[in-house]
Amino acid sequence: MQQNIVNRAVASKLYYLKNGCYYTHSIWDGLVFNKFKALLGGNVRMMVTGSAPINPDVLTFLKVCFCSPIHEGYG
Repeated sequence: MQQNIVNRAVASKLYYLKNGCYYTHSIWDGLVFNKFKALLGGNVRMMVTGSAPINPDVLTFLKVCFCSPIHEGYG
């Protein structure tokens, strides 16, 4: 049951993110994704990577899970 809810939440947020909407969703963030943010302290506003380029699918998944933009700084 929980896996079904998480899969549905990820699919919904991926759909909205790919169609130009923002990183947050009022229902799914409260039910599922605030728990992911709590693992990092709860105040995630932006994430930055400084390594090699991240796979675009992984990058999109992280944007969905942590409800924040992720900036890549490499090169």
